[in-house]
Amino acid sequence: MMTVRHDDPDHMDASPDPSWDLYPDTILELHDPAGMLTIDLRDFLGWQKWRLAEIGPSATFGVVTSANPRGQEISDAENESRLAQFQLLLSQQSAHCLRADGLSPDRHHREKGFAIWLDREALTCFAKAFDQSAFFWFDGDAFWVVGALVDAPPLKLPR
Repeated sequence: MMTVRHDDPDHMDASPDPSWDLYPDTILELHDPAGMLTIDLRDFLGWQKWRLAEIGPSATFGVVTSANPRGQEISDAENESRLAQFQLLLSQQSAHCLRADGLSPDRHHREKGFAIWLDREALTCFAKAFDQSAFFWFDGDAFWVVGALVDAPPLKLPR
């Protein structure tokens, strides 16, 4: 049974999160042991779609970070502590996961996280537990931005 908090303040609008509009411009780096897989969410998937279907136990998964809660930047030390807590929780849940980072298009901003092979509801709980506005969901064909704390309809990528 998952032991995550459900005390989110009944969601929030996208406007209080300064990073909300940046989600669709993210570059994902999946740390696959067979080699780094880089996905620019501004572009349609090509050959990467087939590799994504092969890197985990199913073709669907999510990418969640624990960094910068509610879109507010915190120190590197705080983000590393949150990442360690997140990794511990994932291991306690025996969730199949792979390190995955979200980067800004200029690659100057990086948020460390994980690709996690669980259903969307479980991923929403993980994202909320770490005060994340949203997470990325791969449905086997395309990536989506899915609101966690932010109450917004899922957004198919690229825009």
